[in-house]
Amino acid sequence: MSQEEDLLRSRVHQLEGLLEAQELDVERAHALMDQWGLPREVTGEDGRPLELSLAGRLERLPESD
Repeated sequence: MSQEEDLLRSRVHQLEGLLEAQELDVERAHALMDQWGLPREVTGEDGRPLELSLAGRLERLPESD
């Protein structure tokens, strides 16, 4: 295995760890929102759903078919 491959594998493992941590943060936020009786999404002025988050700004949900 080359040094470049080792660096790439290390970076992949690091990013996988960060993704797992974010997923846990989202689960905790959803649990709190459920506990407090807060909705997870609301309808915006244009009729499109907005996802509520305890950690950031409002985000538009992707269009569904």
